[in-house]
Amino acid sequence: MIKMKYISLLVLAFIFAFTVKAYAYDSLVNQCFSRIDSQSYMSAKKLGLMAVESNYKSFNARLCLGEANENLGNYKVAISEFSFAVPAANNKTRKMLVYNWLGSAYHNIGNQKEAFKYDSMSLALARRANDTSLESNDLNNIGTIYLSEGRYAKSLHYYEESLPLHVTASGLAVTYGNIGVAYYGMGNCPEAIKYQTKALNLLNSDKNKNGGDYYVTAVNLINLGGDNICTKNYSRANIDITEGLTMVKKIGAKKWIATGYRYLGRLYRNEGNNKKSLFYYRKAHKMYRVIGSSGRAHDTLMMINKIKENR
Repeated sequence: MIKMKYISLLVLAFIFAFTVKAYAYDSLVNQCFSRIDSQSYMSAKKLGLMAVESNYKSFNARLCLGEANENLGNYKVAISEFSFAVPAANNKTRKMLVYNWLGSAYHNIGNQKEAFKYDSMSLALARRANDTSLESNDLNNIGTIYLSEGRYAKSLHYYEESLPLHVTASGLAVTYGNIGVAYYGMGNCPEAIKYQTKALNLLNSDKNKNGGDYYVTAVNLINLGGDNICTKNYSRANIDITEGLTMVKKIGAKKWIATGYRYLGRLYRNEGNNKKSLFYYRKAHKMYRVIGSSGRAHDTLMMINKIKENR
């Protein structure tokens, strides 16, 4: 009788410990995604690591940790986490979500072949599920792949296809911003400014209603600054880039910190200040190397060498 009572107590202790651990895990995952929503990516990363330690096979823990690293610019780490999540993606919703993030991460390290593969897989699933929000995101991702290849008309096709599918102001602003970047690539700077401004106006309006999107606003400001360099409005460019750069530094978004530095390098080069230009281009080059963006790092190094040769 005593032995049976002892065994029963052990069983109850095990059940209690398991319940406490499960509760702690759920709490960590929920907090991690909450930090993602509030764009507190460093905090999300810490919580994601704790959630993975609690349940290393968990889809949600791996996904959240991957999203945190993606937004921070730790793309290779993000790919690793998303890849761990794939075997646990046991339904179509999970599959299309993790494929979308993998496409984005592969694009950011310059592997457009893998990016297109995963974005296309996600797009097919999103369309079958009638998930217009994710469909618009996938279309944007594919458009950005073509943008990086200099196929601007093709990228515009995908961006314009995504426009009516957006369900949030920030999603629509991202597409307006991407359209602006495509026009910049085509050399149409006034049209680029028009779309970046359209994105910022939309975000400012949404800020008054729903709090806005700090990250997307910062990105649009940096890109608008780049467009203003193109039209030789250097004072305005400096204001926009500096404001956007200050914002992304608070978030810790390395890709956009590097882009802000690169645009400042371009700005000072156009103004004839090679010393300041080299300072910012070198900072950009270092940051691009840190995040594994080999193509952007190469292009920035080429510009550094060009300035040195012409001094």
